[in-house]
Amino acid sequence: MLKTRLLALGLWIIFTSYLSAMDTSFWVWQRNTPLNKGEIEGLKNAGTKSLYWQVGTLELRSSQWSWKERFSVPFPQLRTSAPFLHFVPVIRLELVKGEEFGPKDFSSLHSILEDIISSTGADMLQIDYESPDRVIPLYQDFLRFLKQDGRAWKLSISALGHWSKFANGFDGLTDEITPMFYDLNPSVEMMKGDFLPPLIDAQAEEKQISAWKESKVPWKAGLPNFSRLSIVNLQGLNRGNVRHWVLDEIWFSPLLTPTHPTSEGETVFQVMKKSIVANALVGANEKLVIRYPELPSLIHLESVAKNSGASGILFFRLGDDSDMSGYSVAALQERTLPRSSPTLERSQSGCITLNNSGHDLMPRVSPSGVRGYSLELKADTGSWREAIPGDFYKATTDPEGKHPLNDPVGLEVGTIYFWFSRLRSDQSLQTGLLQYHSSQPIYWHLPDLEDETSWHPLD
Repeated sequence: MLKTRLLALGLWIIFTSYLSAMDTSFWVWQRNTPLNKGEIEGLKNAGTKSLYWQVGTLELRSSQWSWKERFSVPFPQLRTSAPFLHFVPVIRLELVKGEEFGPKDFSSLHSILEDIISSTGADMLQIDYESPDRVIPLYQDFLRFLKQDGRAWKLSISALGHWSKFANGFDGLTDEITPMFYDLNPSVEMMKGDFLPPLIDAQAEEKQISAWKESKVPWKAGLPNFSRLSIVNLQGLNRGNVRHWVLDEIWFSPLLTPTHPTSEGETVFQVMKKSIVANALVGANEKLVIRYPELPSLIHLESVAKNSGASGILFFRLGDDSDMSGYSVAALQERTLPRSSPTLERSQSGCITLNNSGHDLMPRVSPSGVRGYSLELKADTGSWREAIPGDFYKATTDPEGKHPLNDPVGLEVGTIYFWFSRLRSDQSLQTGLLQYHSSQPIYWHLPDLEDETSWHPLD
């Protein structure tokens, strides 16, 4: 038995070391703020070499390229603060319906790309263009035009997962291809067994990744690292994905009730009455579904990509303060979600900060139906004077999260619960002002993460 365990441990160490040798990069999307110290430290510790940072979206309309959206990215500041990283500006191309991208548009687009290279000081640029299959030869003509017109910088292009059959047609035209292995099925999704299909279809994606073995162009596998909110109608069809939303507001909304505990990264909420949620109109008894890819699925696809000749992995996207982001850099580096052990510290201003310990707490509805996580603070009954949620979504007086804390705090209250839906390894949450009148210490506890008897004095 001991030999078997040691062999299994040895194989796991070899397996994780084998994966970690791959170059891991991230797309940074719709962001113009610099990296903070925690992000820089996390990326450095993970050995990340490159960030592919979106600078905007160009739209072709009436044979004119114009900025549909643009982000002022501080590349000089980024290079100074994180000199170990290679920053690659990304330009997304979109065509208005009915517009054709042809030779008449090549020269003007080249000029814009040259301006981006010049203004950012970059030596490499990525084009993100989901070209229809029928016009891929025209896209290749444009890349050939860039080369013949004296492109002096390196070029990366994104690709759809099934473009493996076109890959060798890009040989000599680009320095790198990054096929995206998610959203492979363009058809309408339908609930089966009370759940939508997972974000990762392991069998389909494994097949598509393996097909890139024959690519003559160096390639990185683009994998999903995000959460998605979908609206499902009464017939069980996904009628659309919500683009801008805040996780806490969905997770703790009184207009929604979970139908099941979170399963395989998916949580389903039923809409209680017609309302507007995340700026979307939803009807009574429709469902809102939040999905994120499970880490074991990402680990598996990473190994498939390695065996298929990929030079690295490119995750969409880098987790940040947006509630739509997925796993932290540390979780993707460690390739596991072990039991978390957050710590607490008290500031001189009378606030308390919950710091994570390097492991992600992913959003979930527990088997008992409790949404998210709570930090419990216990003091003598009647000693609380004020307790403001701060960064936490809410504070309640009950472990189910149904009874909001009043201001001032009632004399019958002894324990206060501060609620949050998720906490990545590089995040912390701070309460607002806490006031209590007692000579006894405050004790804190994290249900579901610790034994019920584990209460810690707040120093």
